[in-house]
Amino acid sequence: MAVGHPDWLGWAGRTGVGSEISDEHFAGGIASDGSGFLDLDIVAAGTKNLYQAVIISCPDDTAIHAIELKIISSGNLVFFTNFVTSGIYDFPGVPIAAGEQIRLTVYNFAGVALDFKGAVFKTIRPV
Repeated sequence: MAVGHPDWLGWAGRTGVGSEISDEHFAGGIASDGSGFLDLDIVAAGTKNLYQAVIISCPDDTAIHAIELKIISSGNLVFFTNFVTSGIYDFPGVPIAAGEQIRLTVYNFAGVALDFKGAVFKTIRPV
C-alpha cells in the first residue's frame, strides 16, 4: 500500500470519503404525455451529497420515457436518460454542496397514465 493514502479496502479508508450511503424512494402516477417531479432532501450543513445511481420502473413498453436530475438553484443537469420499462443507472458521482437541492423529474410519453417507482442513491460526505 502506498504511504499517505487511505486503505480503500478497509473500513477506515472508506469512511474517509463517505460517512453514509442513503437513498430516496419515489412512486406515483403520471398522466399521459405528462411529467411529475420530486424535490429530494436539501443537502445538510457540513456535508455534501454525491449522487451516483438511479433505479426506475413502470408497467409499460409502448413508449420511451425519461428521467432527469437537476440542481434546482442553477438548473444544471446532473443526470438524464431515456428508458422503456425499467433501468438501473450508475453514473459518475456529482457532488452537491450543502444547502443545494436536486429535482427528480420523470416524463411519461405513453398514451395512458402510468405508475412509476424508483430510487435515487447518494453518498453523504462530511466537509
